[in-house]
Amino acid sequence: MLDLTTEIAGPYCGKLLADAGADVVKLEPPGGDPLRHWRSGALHAFLNASKRLTQEHDDPVDIVVTNDPADVGSRSAPVVVTITPFGCDGPWVGRAATEFTLQAWAGSTGSRGYPDGSPIAVGGRLGEWAAGTYAGVATIAALRAAR
Repeated sequence: MLDLTTEIAGPYCGKLLADAGADVVKLEPPGGDPLRHWRSGALHAFLNASKRLTQEHDDPVDIVVTNDPADVGSRSAPVVVTITPFGCDGPWVGRAATEFTLQAWAGSTGSRGYPDGSPIAVGGRLGEWAAGTYAGVATIAALRAAR
């Protein structure tokens, strides 16, 4: 599997598959993954502990996981998993999303907080961890179907 992702969702998907026995290669962008430089770098270390980290990879793979829709056509693999806030096409394809805005759009902030105060989001970027979990399961199903 080739992991081209950054942030939490994609790397967590790759971690779950690596921990389950997949050979996962993390292809880091020039300058390294931005999570390397976030706080102590411990989150990067956790999400990539079972992977082979590199900045070059041309060998064939069965699975590509990316969070950049542009990678979909540029990588050849039986299974390509794309994890983005708004999909790979449509009017919001390049739009950024934060954990708070995604929770607000889903309606989950409306019932938290005080009636006369601002809405409150759940902490910990839970949506990204959940997306990574679902992507891991979907990846296994897609690989099985491809085979």
